[in-house]
Amino acid sequence: MLRDVVEEPNFTEEFDSLRNVYSAMDEVHAGLTHTLGFDPRTGTVVQGFPHPTVRLFKTTPIEDTPAFLVLYRYTADQVILLAIDRA
Repeated sequence: MLRDVVEEPNFTEEFDSLRNVYSAMDEVHAGLTHTLGFDPRTGTVVQGFPHPTVRLFKTTPIEDTPAFLVLYRYTADQVILLAIDRA
């Protein structure tokens, strides 16, 4: 089942700022939404959070664009992107 991937406003702001710095952010976004939409359990469970649906996913570096850590949570129908930062 492919889940919808949605962004919290904070994630969108952070991502747009990174898009101005790194050339391959559109490719990062495409890979991220495809991978997590297909299987949100791909990421690592965040220790200390009360529910295992809060996870971290590390992207793959592309060209001059570094890897990023993405904090997200998921439900039966959605993946919600919460935050992004350089790995």
